Amino acid sequence: MFQLYVLFSFIVSALHSQVTVLQSQVTELQSQVNNIGKPVAGPVPTDCNGVKALGWTQSGYYTIKGSASQLKTVYCDFTKAPSIKGWINDATHFFYRSIN
Repeated sequence: MFQLYVLFSFIVSALHSQVTVLQSQVTELQSQVNNIGKPVAGPVPTDCNGVKALGWTQSGYYTIKGSASQLKTVYCDFTKAPSIKGWINDATHFFYRSIN
């Protein structure tokens, strides 16, 4: 009986840990969804550094002004330090993009 209690306690503890992680992930996703389409006051940033300078600190998709002043949606990953080159133009060094 005692062994069953110990096993049950272990399972409950493991499930509690998983629920805590999932709650954190849901909160992060809600924040990202809430950031989609938010207007930017002032000039449109040209890279992820510009997005961060406006006070946005959550990793996610943002609209920036790319080359030829075209608006582009890019993913800014603020959990990683910028490369030596920095976050430039359309942040292409964070994802692969095929250009024909």
